[in-house]
Amino acid sequence: MSKKEKYTNYFNELLTKQMTRLQDFNQSANQFSPGLPERDQAMRLYCLLYDRAPIPFEFWTFAATVPCFNKCLQTAQIDVSTDEQTLRSWATHLGLSLNLRPIVTAYSPQKGITGFDLDAFEIHGVPAPEELEKLQAKGS
Repeated sequence: MSKKEKYTNYFNELLTKQMTRLQDFNQSANQFSPGLPERDQAMRLYCLLYDRAPIPFEFWTFAATVPCFNKCLQTAQIDVSTDEQTLRSWATHLGLSLNLRPIVTAYSPQKGITGFDLDAFEIHGVPAPEELEKLQAKGS
């Protein structure tokens, strides 16, 4: 298996695990802010994933973020759909900026991450999947 395939499989597995927790997260978060409009719930989730996703959205292109984020919204049962213009607007409004060297360049709701810049992983200091697994094992 190539290094790129290892990274793809590993991070797609992490994204899948995260997706399963989104509905619980949104329900819990809504207990602290009942009645929050769905658009605001979506923005809150975007902010969370901007720096807390397995590969934070800060390191994704907007084109790759949109299908992944829409799948996250659907999983979290937030009835909002976004496009690149919406996410750009939110990022500007919230003072968030994308990294100049994105890691994730393509995402398919059916296949997960389908394109990324392997060199960008190393530039940004993202550990190899084996190293991340070792760190997780130590933390358990």
